[in-house]
Amino acid sequence: MPENEALKQNSLLQKEKTEQHSRLSGWLQMALLAAILSVFSQISIPLPGGVPMTLQTFALAFIAYWAGSSQAFRAVVLYLLMGALGLPVFAGFKGGFQCFLGPTSGFLLGFAAMALVTGLSRLRPSRTLGIICGLAGLACCHAMGLCGLMLVLKLSPARAFMVGSLPFLAKDVLSVAAAWTAVGQLDKRLCFASLKQLALRF
Repeated sequence: MPENEALKQNSLLQKEKTEQHSRLSGWLQMALLAAILSVFSQISIPLPGGVPMTLQTFALAFIAYWAGSSQAFRAVVLYLLMGALGLPVFAGFKGGFQCFLGPTSGFLLGFAAMALVTGLSRLRPSRTLGIICGLAGLACCHAMGLCGLMLVLKLSPARAFMVGSLPFLAKDVLSVAAAWTAVGQLDKRLCFASLKQLALRF
């Protein structure tokens, strides 16, 4: 009986350590993904209309395809919180709550929606599902962005589309495709590396 109790206690301790390690790994991954999004947000080209052209779409699609809906959503929320608190993580090294009151407010909030929808492809990875989820996530982001432009700049839907969506559509679709391809290649390399390490053990 004492041996059984000791084994049970050791099992519980091991389970607790595993859960703590998993939580820590999750937080570290979330911080890393938010940092990636912050860095890519600074690669931008100013355009008329107040919405700059950045590599945010590529970074956002990449982390969603790579980490899945839940973790990608958390990373985006962390990124938005960092910006809201004044850290210069948004495009053009901008930060502060005022960014959520400007022309890009809808797009910023749309990042979270895009992360959720695009990351669904991680549940059952396939090219078709990846494309569908990526384009659906992109559509959500653009829709919320256009709503922000119409509210803040008092634009008509057609004018908001011409200013805030049309100039970016081709680039954004290519960004999503590039992110899907990059994650696919990364998955293959990591899988190959894991198999190679496993083979070297024998």
